[in-house]
Amino acid sequence: MKQKLGLCAALIHDPDFLLLDEPTTGVDPLSRRQFWDLIDTIRKDRPDMSVLVSTAYMEEADRFEHLIAVNEGRLLAEASPADLMAQTKTETVGAAYVALLGGTASGPQSAEPAAARTDTATDGPPAIKATGLTKRFGDFTAVEAVSF
Repeated sequence: MKQKLGLCAALIHDPDFLLLDEPTTGVDPLSRRQFWDLIDTIRKDRPDMSVLVSTAYMEEADRFEHLIAVNEGRLLAEASPADLMAQTKTETVGAAYVALLGGTASGPQSAEPAAARTDTATDGPPAIKATGLTKRFGDFTAVEAVSF
């Protein structure tokens, strides 16, 4: 709701340029879908308005005509989603980004598998513990019977 309110506040002034910095980070899946449906509607109603989005969600990036892939402040590529996938011989924008990082479909070559990480503190009680967690939004089930 906070992200939606921020978007509404930005749109009150009918801007020619809309900058969205990771607008759906921490937002549940249903609200993410509603947010992007709203952005799509605005883009159709205002074809002259430029929208610049930074996001770590590649399926969100795939919605736009032009992508700039960046890693640690370094430009990796600049192209349309289709051209980016063609250049990297991949089938999704996410896989194209991983390929640009020098990795494979399973991730960058330099990444250490999460199960092998040793940098996590183990002294003290867990920060979060959940058993049988289920979260529903109307007919949509975001998670069901998740434990961690």
